Amino acid sequence: MYDAEYSLPGEREIVNSLGMRYIHIPVVWERPTRTDLERFFETMDKLSGNRLFIHCAANKRVSVFMALYRQLRLEWPPETVAPDVQAIWEPDAVWRPFMKEMIRKLAPKHGLT
Repeated sequence: MYDAEYSLPGEREIVNSLGMRYIHIPVVWERPTRTDLERFFETMDKLSGNRLFIHCAANKRVSVFMALYRQLRLEWPPETVAPDVQAIWEPDAVWRPFMKEMIRKLAPKHGLT
């Protein structure tokens, strides 16, 4: 059974024992990919309407993924999602371009400009 480097020992088992469903989407910090983001989107879409607890080691990756989900899937204006990311961190030289590229590539797919 796979435990992420920064997860608690037995995290999956602990979560499952509490009656929750554990879904792990590994994202390499230095190389986030469109596939990672799309897997996150698919998971979020599938679980829409459910209560969720979403986290990552420092909440940096997930803050970006949630912001992109809100902007691209839920069609929230960018100015409403940016403060949530900035409250946690200032995306770096890997994550800033990733965000811009995903918005550029995925916004037309979702009818956004």
